[in-house]
Amino acid sequence: MQKVEVELTCDEAATLTGDRQHLYAIFNNLILNAMDAMSALPKGEERPRRLRIRVSCSEFACEVDVEDSGVGMKSEEIARAFEPFYSTRPSKGTGLGLCTVRKYVSLYGGEAKFRSESGVGTTVRVVLQRGQSALA
Repeated sequence: MQKVEVELTCDEAATLTGDRQHLYAIFNNLILNAMDAMSALPKGEERPRRLRIRVSCSEFACEVDVEDSGVGMKSEEIARAFEPFYSTRPSKGTGLGLCTVRKYVSLYGGEAKFRSESGVGTTVRVVLQRGQSALA
């Protein structure tokens, strides 16, 4: 088992209100994908496994970055990442996690974007608009 460093940075006044199941599905899928990406690193590779989660909110939106130091994604993988049943690891999972993320994020008038470099890691930024109909 590989050791993973977890860093959480959150604005003092950051609050996000929404349906519990929606928020759980969004962040659970992103964190599990990050952990999978780090577990896919070659066993002998000595670089640290890091998971960073940053939360910042303004009056109008909340931004959450989930960053890993995993295997990263190629541009063609990023282009297909939100497709139902698409997976970079077909032997594991259903390929529905990021599709679910996109569905729930859209309910909050938001968006999810990838920044990734193969062999370096991935950051997924989720922006959830405040005051949208799905928010409590």
